[in-house]
Amino acid sequence: MHVAIVGGTGLLGQPVAYALLNAGYKVTIVTRNAAKAVEVMGNGFEYAEATLDNMTSLQQAFHSVDAVHINLAGYTPTQCDQIIHQGTANIVGAAQNAGVQLISIITGTTVCEENKEFYEIKAKLAAENIIKGCGIPYVIFCPSWFMESLPNFIKNGRANIFGPGSVPIHWLAADDYAKQFLHAYATPEVRNKRLFLHGPTAISLQSALTTYVKFMEPNLDIEHSPYWLGTLLTWLTGEKSIRHVAKLCRYYQGVGDLGNTLETNRLVGASKIELEDWCMQRLKDQSARIPNNNENSTNKKTA
Repeated sequence: MHVAIVGGTGLLGQPVAYALLNAGYKVTIVTRNAAKAVEVMGNGFEYAEATLDNMTSLQQAFHSVDAVHINLAGYTPTQCDQIIHQGTANIVGAAQNAGVQLISIITGTTVCEENKEFYEIKAKLAAENIIKGCGIPYVIFCPSWFMESLPNFIKNGRANIFGPGSVPIHWLAADDYAKQFLHAYATPEVRNKRLFLHGPTAISLQSALTTYVKFMEPNLDIEHSPYWLGTLLTWLTGEKSIRHVAKLCRYYQGVGDLGNTLETNRLVGASKIELEDWCMQRLKDQSARIPNNNENSTNKKTA
């Protein structure tokens, strides 16, 4: 099967792309800049340049493709509507014209009509509805928060949470998600379903970040900021993602995790990676990337 991934260089696109490639799929990374994408992803993939607002470029990118996976994100109401909602509409239109046989998207556990007042959920719900009505067999992945997002709460030597961060969340590892994704693509019974993806254990953002800091940044304390500070910091720094994270924390504090994973576990297997195990593996990987200065010194003296 030949799979095109829109958003394949992103935090949640990369694990899927590598999992598909390693499983023997032919994978095309659809990107605005192929040269930069190659630097990020490396060899083994095909690359096609396209933009979400150009149907012709998308249709060309999907030429000879069997399936399309959508991984899109936005940080403001306008971005979410333009990228997630309208972008999905254009991707689906191009996929229909190209004769794509399967389409999938990643959204979230809380995407439903009751929560559409939050701009990100509104855009994702619209994207889901477009896919459901397009006539192409689909799979909608609805995950909880990813463990890989925890480093984003540490900036400038500070570990910070907006709000109390006290609501339990089923933290999910990207490696578990990638395995479930592969099972879903290989299982015909999964077609035209929404799959809720939870990590094995529900713990609060406060507890999750405390665990992460214990392993990765043991000298840091967890600080809490009021939600409004996200807006102020965005205004001061110009980083729109800060305000979005603050709003996301406030939203999840009120809504929490949703969805039942019984069908997901039956069809594609349950997630297994616990947060502490994920942290230990991340620490091990990080240590492996750091040169051993003592060893280097010894080698130089020997030479």
